[in-house]
Amino acid sequence: MRYHVSVVAEFFIQIVVALPVFLLWFAVVTLIGRAFGVRLPFRSLRQRNGTSQRLTFSQHMWLKGVLGWGCGMWIVTTFDDYLDWKYWSGSAHDLSAGKLLFHAVLWPLAGLLFGWMTWNARTGTAES
Repeated sequence: MRYHVSVVAEFFIQIVVALPVFLLWFAVVTLIGRAFGVRLPFRSLRQRNGTSQRLTFSQHMWLKGVLGWGCGMWIVTTFDDYLDWKYWSGSAHDLSAGKLLFHAVLWPLAGLLFGWMTWNARTGTAES
C-alpha cells in the first residue's frame, strides 16, 4: 500500500507538536500533586520504585489515572483535532461543544480504568 507523502508528513508534524504538549501536561500533573502534598518526581510519573510506589490507591487513581492519563489524552486529542481542523482542512465537527464535552467525560473515565489497571499491575508484581 502506498502512502501519500503529505499524509505521512502530516502525521509526523502532529506527533512532533502533540508530544511536547503531553510532556508539559505531565509536568503540570506533578506540580498539582506537589500542591496537595504528593511528591512526584519531575522526570517520570512511571517509576517502578521510589516515590511512585508510595502513592495510596486514591492518589494513584487521581494523579496517574484521571489527571495524568485521562485528562492528558483529552488535551492531546483535542489539540490534535484543532490542528487537523486549522491546518489540514479537517472537519470542524470534531471541535463541536457536544463532542468536546463527551470526550471531557469519556477520557477521565478511561483514566480511572487506566489507573485501576496500573494499580493492579503494580500490586501484582509486588506480591510475586
